[in-house]
Amino acid sequence: MGAGFILILITVLLFIFYNKWTAITIPVQEISINNEKSKTTYDFKIAYTKSELESFFEKLIDNNLIEIADSSEDLLDKELFVEVLSKGILPDRILFKLNMNNIQTGFFFNQLKINSSELTLEKFLKIFKNKNPNASPSSISSSKSKSKLANIDKQTDIIESIFKG
Repeated sequence: MGAGFILILITVLLFIFYNKWTAITIPVQEISINNEKSKTTYDFKIAYTKSELESFFEKLIDNNLIEIADSSEDLLDKELFVEVLSKGILPDRILFKLNMNNIQTGFFFNQLKINSSELTLEKFLKIFKNKNPNASPSSISSSKSKSKLANIDKQTDIIESIFKG
């Protein structure tokens, strides 16, 4: 009877020890998982302030270089522009139409990308479309390469001025 009592006592102690040990380690694991999730809640990052993004949008509008692709949006165009770029989350559909050709679109992308990370031309084209209905990362890159050989047009000067203030 003494050996049975000791066996039950050891079992109970092991059970208590195991439960306390898992109670301590589980929250630590949850914290590290949550930290990993918080690092991946964006598709890209842009280091522009809200006021800079608002200014970019206003200058694009003033120069007739942008319009909203779907007029059924609830948010104002500027608010939508700022929200998408500042949160860095790709929308389900293209939201803005750039009144630009491939060369100008490539130049605009490069200006925007200067202060961003993980923004690729593929991601950019999930937010913006341009005058070319068949625009793709390769066609924009190809046009941009050819533009280096030609004179830069007035539109690229305007785009550059949007980012320089």
